[in-house]
Amino acid sequence: MLFLRTCRRRFAKAFKAFAIGSVCLLFCLATQAEAPLSKEDKLKAAYLLNFTKFIEWPESDADERQKTIRICIASSPKFLAFLNEMARNVRVGKLQRPVNVLPLSTAKQCELVYTRQSRTANNEKLHHAVVVVDSPEVKFPTTSIVFYEKNKKLRFEIDRDNISKTQVVVSSELMKLAKIK
Repeated sequence: MLFLRTCRRRFAKAFKAFAIGSVCLLFCLATQAEAPLSKEDKLKAAYLLNFTKFIEWPESDADERQKTIRICIASSPKFLAFLNEMARNVRVGKLQRPVNVLPLSTAKQCELVYTRQSRTANNEKLHHAVVVVDSPEVKFPTTSIVFYEKNKKLRFEIDRDNISKTQVVVSSELMKLAKIK
């Protein structure tokens, strides 16, 4: 009998600790999930969307998907959702193509790729893709545009060699705003 009481008490204490820990963990996750995007992330999303307005990709009549500009994101789900909401009903270029925002991991082909982490390239996804990285510390093959901060302001640098390899046409207006590498 004494053994059963001892086991019940230990079980009750362990269960109580587990329950309190679970509630705290759920509260922390919920608080973290509700945290808004930073001003810098919102600005980067706006830049990405606007890049599509100043870049013309080669046309392909054979591929029906080319009628859409796909921005592929390797970032947080919040960033992806925010950019997706911004891109809703946006049309760009001479052909007034709609813009779709997709996770890089599930996309089959991309016109614009944004990543925050160094990685190796998947050539199928990157054919004619303009690769944009989050900072100069991020290493990615064929990076065309790099975000950086100068005097507490967000800026971007365009690598002229890599952008020419993608066979896209970049507006002179966009080139004027960029630091050219």
